Amino acid sequence: MSALKFYLLGNVALQGALSRPIHFPTKKSKSLFAYLVVYKERTFTRAALAGKFWPEIEDVRAQRSLNTEIWRLRTMLKSSGLEPDNFLFSDRDRVGFCRDSDHWVDVAEFHALTQSVTVRSVVPSHPHLLPSLRRAIVLYRGDFADGLFDEWCLVQREDYRVRLLAALETLLAAAMDEEHWDEGIAHGRRLLELDPLQEHVHRALMRCHFGLGNRPAALKQYGACERVLRDELQIEPMPETRQLFEKLAAQTTAQEQPSDVRDPLDPILRSCCTPAQRIDAALANLSTARSLLEDASRQLLTAASDRRAR
Repeated sequence: MSALKFYLLGNVALQGALSRPIHFPTKKSKSLFAYLVVYKERTFTRAALAGKFWPEIEDVRAQRSLNTEIWRLRTMLKSSGLEPDNFLFSDRDRVGFCRDSDHWVDVAEFHALTQSVTVRSVVPSHPHLLPSLRRAIVLYRGDFADGLFDEWCLVQREDYRVRLLAALETLLAAAMDEEHWDEGIAHGRRLLELDPLQEHVHRALMRCHFGLGNRPAALKQYGACERVLRDELQIEPMPETRQLFEKLAAQTTAQEQPSDVRDPLDPILRSCCTPAQRIDAALANLSTARSLLEDASRQLLTAASDRRAR
């Protein structure tokens, strides 16, 4: 077990041996230590750190404030039974985090686990990458350094959020390909928590619910999509979303179809590339089947009426 564990995804937290939490003395010390940990490959001049964290005050006072926060961090580590020099480097000119110390950082692991979805030469849907992405989304307890509003956090926060979205998109696609509809719904819902305006995710959830045989939930998902787009952007869903809704509204689920209607579609469904495409093909072909049945029914009624007239 690492002597120090840093949790920077969500509320910034520090944990020592035996999983004991270490409490930061001030919010500024928390931000400063997080910054040094994220950029642990570098050391910084005291003047640069003072200017970054106390830009609103004169240089002498800013450097004095920096010295105070460094002293607080060293005292915090010592009070937790740790040797400050093992983790925090500081001399008259420069300050940095000791990168070779016994520590673990959640964002470093998250970054490594999601590297596949940010490198174009790697196919992110490859099965051996999926366990890494599942581990990554568990690590993401919340946005980077949640609760800290220093300017340096903003770029990092957006970068990790984009990585999470890419990981969830990849896992959603993989779950649908494997017909793991429950897992797909879980990933889709989390994507919508991050950005409810992702219309393609609403469509994916509609298909997942349909795949589970839950047509009412699929239709409700369309309603949620329609409301959020109207409330936030004053627009209507795209034609493909509306078309999917109309097909779902007109049909029962594939599981509920009588065998004599479903069986003839099997060769067509098997020819599709993915389960999601098979669902769309099923809906399209069931619409055709329904039209044929309605035409046949009308013809039978007309023939019966003609016989009665004679």
